[in-house]
Amino acid sequence: MEEIREIVGMDWEQAKDRLIYRLINKDRNKEILSDIPGISCGDMALVGSVLAEEQGKEEMILVSDTCMEQWGKTKAELFTQAIGNTPKLLPPMVGKLDSVLRLYLDRFSPDAVNKIPERNELPLYIVTNQKIYYGAAAIFYEGILDEIAGKAGADLFLLPSSVHEILAVPDDGTVDPCELEQTIHEVNKDFVQEKEILSERVYHYSRESGRIRPVWNNS
Repeated sequence: MEEIREIVGMDWEQAKDRLIYRLINKDRNKEILSDIPGISCGDMALVGSVLAEEQGKEEMILVSDTCMEQWGKTKAELFTQAIGNTPKLLPPMVGKLDSVLRLYLDRFSPDAVNKIPERNELPLYIVTNQKIYYGAAAIFYEGILDEIAGKAGADLFLLPSSVHEILAVPDDGTVDPCELEQTIHEVNKDFVQEKEILSERVYHYSRESGRIRPVWNNS
């Protein structure tokens, strides 16, 4: 579960160029979502944060309703600023499984790298940011999914594998979304820390509409 911490000594002018958005799980963060501005996305939520440095470490501090009142700003103003900032402060990284995932595992779980097959039958893409930290929100960067879908020549199934990345699989008629959702459940159960679980659902990106929707609208 995420935590709300006070943003100390930072007014709107100081914070506005450091505002970003990120994705968190709604059900696991019900309590704090009542106290922060957010945008619902299925069983996920986009939330605003300040990218700040604390004790020499970069942190993403959630923006609370209290902070917004102190700044005298609206949710629309917060996210307008964050939409412009996030791709610049956290540039995207997109690639095939054996490039980006190897980099990810090498950083966070070196022993797992050797377990990845050299070749994968699924044309699996990973969408994250260059820090590989809260990179799942990169699916909302302008043109990212459209570019992947264009290369694949198909719409995309999206697997929110953690708050740090999302996997994209071309919807070419050979992939069963039920199997994909089962994979998400298994990965969440066996490999993802509870605080980093993003979703239990498979999402779908349509090239025609440019929209992201849950494959099933179950609650």
